[in-house]
Amino acid sequence: MKERVLYADILRVAATFLVITIHIVSRDFGLYEIDSYQWQVLNIYDSFARMSVPIFFMLSGIFF
Repeated sequence: MKERVLYADILRVAATFLVITIHIVSRDFGLYEIDSYQWQVLNIYDSFARMSVPIFFMLSGIFF
């Protein structure tokens, strides 16, 4: 059995939480006006969490 790669496990957990963040934030975008403070905060969280997609892509490349 191969040894586990600790940094890959940590990245996988972090990316999973970021995907959950994307799904939670995206359901509330329609509740606020685009120019409102709340919408801008949701947009910041959503933009930050979008890094989960390339992280998963790179993790798959590590183990491919």
